[in-house]
Parts: sequence; C-alpha cells; structure tokens
Amino acid sequence: MIRAIHVEDELHNQALLKQLLARHCADKIMLVGSAKNKNDAVALIARERPQLLFLDVELQSGNSFELIDLINDYSLEIIFITAYAKYAVEAFRVNAVDYILKPISTKSLRECVDRAVLKINEKNAKTLPGKESSALDTTDQERRVGFHTHEGTVFLQVHEIISIEASGSYSIIQTVSGKKLTLTKNVKQVEEVFPEDSFVRVHHSWSVNMKHVQRYIPGKSGFVEMINGGRIPVSIRKKGIFLDKF
Repeated sequence: MIRAIHVEDELHNQALLKQLLARHCADKIMLVGSAKNKNDAVALIARERPQLLFLDVELQSGNSFELIDLINDYSLEIIFITAYAKYAVEAFRVNAVDYILKPISTKSLRECVDRAVLKINEKNAKTLPGKESSALDTTDQERRVGFHTHEGTVFLQVHEIISIEASGSYSIIQTVSGKKLTLTKNVKQVEEVFPEDSFVRVHHSWSVNMKHVQRYIPGKSGFVEMINGGRIPVSIRKKGIFLDKF
C-alpha cells in the first residue's frame, strides 16, 4: 500500500480527495494525512514518511514549489491537483507524475495514481531481499538528485560532480562530462543532498568532490588539482580540514 499525503488549503477539497481515493483507489493508496500550508506539510512529511504527495499549488502563506524546495527529497512522487493551468510547465520541471485540473475527474485520478504506483513499485523492486544494507549504500551513493536550472531540471549523481563553485545565491557545478551547470541552490544546499563527506569545502567559494581530487599543490594555502586539470584554491582557514580528509 502506497502512503500518501495531501497538501491543500481548502478543507472541502481535502475531504473530496479523501472520499475519491477511498472510493476508487482504496486498494492502492493510503492517505495518511493532510496539511493546509507548507510548514505543516514539512512536519507531516517528516513524521509520516509518505511515498506520494498530492499537492495544490497555491497554499496558505506560500506555494507547493516552495514546499518542494524545503523538503528537498526527489524520491517522493508528486501529483498536482489545482485550479490553475498556468503552473503545468513548472510542475513537470520538478518531475511530477501528473497535473490534474479541478474539478477532479475520476478517470484522471485513477490514471495518474496508477502511474505513480507503477513508478514507486519499480523503485522498490530495485532493493532485493537479503541485500538491504548494500542496496541502501548503493542507493545513497548513486541516487540521482534533481536540481533546478534556468533551462529546466537536471538529475545528477554524486560521482558526476567534480566541484561546486559559489555564485551569489546560486552555484556552478563542473561535471565529469565537461559541462558547467548553474543551479538555483547555493553550495551548502547542494552539498547537503549528497552523502556526508562526499564534498569538502576548500574555500568559501569552492567545494570539491574528494573522489575527483588528483593531487594537492602545497603553498601558503595551496591548490587542489582535479581530474579535469582544473586548479582550485585552498584557503588558509580550510587547509587543515582538507588535508585531514586528503
């Protein structure tokens, strides 16, 4: 049974979806809670650990895209249910399963729930019985994380990233393929979504993937040379931390 949460600021719409799911999707979906705003939703998601979110777009004091940024968990499947067609493009940029316009069509609800259940079951099938620990370790290292860019959402694994450079409230990622991507998250936010110790901050403007460090070039502060030949400065304040990890 798939655990789901509904985020919607109108109580009659919360009640309607609960009724429709009970009537048409009771064998697939268990609605474990509802929230009216993004802060309540964050707490509810942390407590109930759902696999699927039904999201209205416009909420009390914010919107669901802000909620998605707050929870920063791209393993959750998302179905938008809203009265506004204008958010459809943005919804699919965050890899939503579907986008339903109100009033809710029973047929549309069944179809998008089936798609969400299929995606979730496919993910679950990748973890084989008796392999839980290694599967979790592999998932942690190899899971793809979605990031917003000005050109849409890109999905990256930790091993694809060489370095992260600060650029105001944004960050620039250098990838092993040679591409540079500007993300709408700062360096700290990018570091936090990957396994601990994957990246080390060597400068207030730079974080490096330790797996892609070729050598350290000593000096008063020094430089690190990465696998792509790029040299990144190591600040005096960060030098000791880097050398301990290196």
